[in-house]
Amino acid sequence: MSEREMVFREEVMHLFFHCEESYSLFSGDFSRGRFGGAGLQMYLLSLELAKDDSYKVYWIFENHPVDKLVYPKIEFRNPISPISRGIPGISRTINKQRIKMTYACEGIPILMSTMAHKAVRLRETTVTVAGKSVYRCASDADVTQPFGLSDAGSAEAIAAIVASDAVTVQNDFQKNTLLNVYGKESHIVPNGISLPAQPHTGQRDIILWVASALDVKQPWYFVDLAKRFPENKFVMLMPCQQKLIWEFVHRISKDVENLVLIGEQIPFEQTKSLFQQAKIFINTSFVEGFPNTFLQAAAYGAPIISLSVNPDNVLEHYGFGLCADGDFTEMYEQTRELLSDVNMMNTMRASGLVYSREKGDIRKSAIELKKILVSINEI
Repeated sequence: MSEREMVFREEVMHLFFHCEESYSLFSGDFSRGRFGGAGLQMYLLSLELAKDDSYKVYWIFENHPVDKLVYPKIEFRNPISPISRGIPGISRTINKQRIKMTYACEGIPILMSTMAHKAVRLRETTVTVAGKSVYRCASDADVTQPFGLSDAGSAEAIAAIVASDAVTVQNDFQKNTLLNVYGKESHIVPNGISLPAQPHTGQRDIILWVASALDVKQPWYFVDLAKRFPENKFVMLMPCQQKLIWEFVHRISKDVENLVLIGEQIPFEQTKSLFQQAKIFINTSFVEGFPNTFLQAAAYGAPIISLSVNPDNVLEHYGFGLCADGDFTEMYEQTRELLSDVNMMNTMRASGLVYSREKGDIRKSAIELKKILVSINEI
């Protein structure tokens, strides 16, 4: 057996994570960028895998300093050097650290083969195992191309799906679409969060919305909803991502007295207090994968009302929310009904707690990811 073959058969599996937006979760420095759902999942999964002595976890941040980052059992690297950066720099770093798997996300060029030095442009998440790759669909948009073939993000997602040796998805819709449209088998690795030890029993007095300022999130609908329920307090956490959207929502919300707009990123841990105060959580997105905010709302006992997003009909199937199927008038009626029916609200709250413990535990998500990494490594 050659030295290279021995490296890839050693007991400890070396893992390389790459997602620039996860940086602020480690550093606490939100001046260098926001984090979204993909970045949060990458961060949480890396923490879980780092707890397992069978894995050695590395993070690489190409656009951020890493010298002050310290986290138990995780090492940080920056691939920039005087002679190489980008894919060459990442390639050198991966091979130097004897990385056999890579987990990377965001719309960036990433390394697809740590041994053969083959690279393609990918979007969202990819795992590379000794030259083999596993692509993770982060949104339904990755498989449906709702914005058309000309959309760069969709094109990169399709390239990743076609090029990958395996694909992981978040829900049955993505899995079935990949099979029917691309003839591609895939594996479900659901999103997860770290669950609270005990259910929240304190006062709930806000209607909550949490997402970035993006057109696909359609935040203006939440402002409109707040206007229709002036007797209720609405809170909106909306860090800036698309400046025009952020400025527009700020402008139209100025005169809505019952709406509090938090327009900056806050640490993930601090969002828990908002969900604890929420009597209803509102989602107005046009398309998503499986929102992390659904998991947070369910875990902290906030019934969900969603304008359009309802992966695998999860809200009605498990009884912790309602979906308006894209009809804002229906969303208004659902909100009005829920606010007036305490029994319905309590039933949904209890159902959400059950769902989060059965389906939303990040530890279970990490186990599913490990199964795939191991199976790819054995091929």
